Amino acid sequence: MYRHFLAVILILAIPLLGIVTSQLAGARMERNFQKELQQDAATEPAAAKALQDGVTLKAWCRSALADPATEPEHAAECRSLGRMAWLGAGSVFTLLLGFGLLGGILWAAKVAANDRDKLLKLFAPGVRYVLFGLFALILLQSLIGSYSLIALQAAYLKRINWTIPLLILLGGVLGSFFMLKEGLSVFKRVETEVVGIALLPKDQTVLWQFIERIAKRLKATPPKNLIVGLEPTFYVTSADVKVQPKGFSHRGETLYLSLPLMRILSLPELAAVIGHELGHFRGEDTKFSMEFYPVYAGSARALESLQSGDDSIATKAALFPAMAILALFFDRFAVAESAIGRARELEADKAGASVASPMAIALSLLKIGAYAPLWEKLQDDLFTAAEEGKPLANASKRFVEEAVQSTTKVKPSALAIVASESLPHPTDSHPPTEERIESLGLKFSDVQKQSLAVDPATASSRLIAGLEVIEEKLTEMELAAIRTWMARRDDDDDED
Repeated sequence: MYRHFLAVILILAIPLLGIVTSQLAGARMERNFQKELQQDAATEPAAAKALQDGVTLKAWCRSALADPATEPEHAAECRSLGRMAWLGAGSVFTLLLGFGLLGGILWAAKVAANDRDKLLKLFAPGVRYVLFGLFALILLQSLIGSYSLIALQAAYLKRINWTIPLLILLGGVLGSFFMLKEGLSVFKRVETEVVGIALLPKDQTVLWQFIERIAKRLKATPPKNLIVGLEPTFYVTSADVKVQPKGFSHRGETLYLSLPLMRILSLPELAAVIGHELGHFRGEDTKFSMEFYPVYAGSARALESLQSGDDSIATKAALFPAMAILALFFDRFAVAESAIGRARELEADKAGASVASPMAIALSLLKIGAYAPLWEKLQDDLFTAAEEGKPLANASKRFVEEAVQSTTKVKPSALAIVASESLPHPTDSHPPTEERIESLGLKFSDVQKQSLAVDPATASSRLIAGLEVIEEKLTEMELAAIRTWMARRDDDDDED
C-alpha cells in the first residue's frame, strides 16, 4: 500500500505544479491585460469597446499575433500566454501518462497472478513498457518542473534565477538516459560468478552418467556444464557461469554441486536433489526457467543499480519518481512470481522424489538446512588461515568434521527451526522446508525421527574421481581469493 501511495503522490506532484503554475500565471496575465484596458479605455475607443465586449487576453492575442503591426512587447506577452497553455496541456498529458503507467502495472500484475503463461508473456514486455514510459515521464516532469519555476519567478519576482531550473532539466535528461540504459540491461545475457572447477565428462564418467540417467528418467534437459565448489548449495541455471579464478565462461545449462554437501548426502539423497534441480528443465517449466527468471533476476539487479547509481542530487531527484514506480512494478510481479514459484518448487520436489524417494528428498532438505550454516564457521577458519599463514589443506573435509561433531547436537527444537525456514538458493525462492516435506505426503515428525548422521562410507562424494585433489585445489582457490581481498583492503587503508 505504501508503494501505491508514494507512486500516486510522485505522479501527481510535478504535473499539478505545472497545472497550478499555468493557471496562476495565466490569471495574473489576464488581470494585467484588463487593467491596461481600463487605463486605455479613457483615451482609446478600441480599448473601450474591447472592455465593453469583455474581450479576454486569449481572444485578443489570436488577432494580435496575426497582425504584423502589433507592438513587440504585446506579442511577447501573447507568446508567454501560449507557453502557459502548453504548460497546462503538457502537465495534463504527463499526469495521464503517469496514471496510465500505474494502471498498466496493476492490471498486468493482477492478470499474471497464479498464471504461469501470462506471467511469462507479460513480464518482459511490461519491463519495456514501464522503462520507455518512465523515460518519457522523467523528461516531461523535468521540463514541467524547470519551466514552472521560471514562470513563477517571472510572474511574481520579476527576475529569473536560472540555476535551479537548469539543474532540474539537466538532472532529468541525464537521469532518463541513465535509467533507460540500466533498465534495458535486464535483457542482456545473465552472467553469474562462482569459485569452482568445471568437471568434464571424460574425466568424471561415473558422475556424469549418474546425472544423465536422472535427466533421462525425468525427460529433462541434461546440463551442458558441471561445476563443483565449496559453497553449500545446489542449483542449475541457464545463465552464463564465469568460473573463477580463471574467469572462463560456460554457456548453456550449468549444474552446480557442493562438495561439502555431497560428503554428507547419500546417493539417493543426492539423486533427489539433482532430480529437483533438473525438474525445472522439463516440460513447460523449461521455458519459464530459461526465459522468465533471467529477466526477473536482471530486473532486481537493474533496480539495485539505479538506486545506488548516479550521486548527483539533481539526477537522484529526477529519478526518485521513476524508482518508486519501478519498485512498485517489481513488487507487484514479485507477488505473482512468489505464488507461481511456490508451485514450481513443490513440483520440482516431486520430480526429485520420483528418481529417489519422498524420504530421500525430505532428508536432503533437512540435512542441507541443518549443516549448510557450518559454512560460515568454515569461512572464518579460511580467513584465519589466510591471515596467520596456518595450514588448511582441505576445507571440504573440515566441513564434514564439523558436521560429524554437530550431529549429536542437532536437537528436535533445532530441526523444527530448520523446517520453518526456506533453503537459500541463488536463483529461486523456496517454500519453508516443512511445507515441502508435507507436500510429498510425509509428516515432518516422521522425517524428524530419521538419523541425520553423516556416514562417509555411503556419501555421494564417492562418485567423484580424485575427490581430495579437487577439494584441495578449491581450498587453495578460496585462500587465494581471501589473500587478494586482504591485499586490496590494506592498500585502501594505506591510501586513506
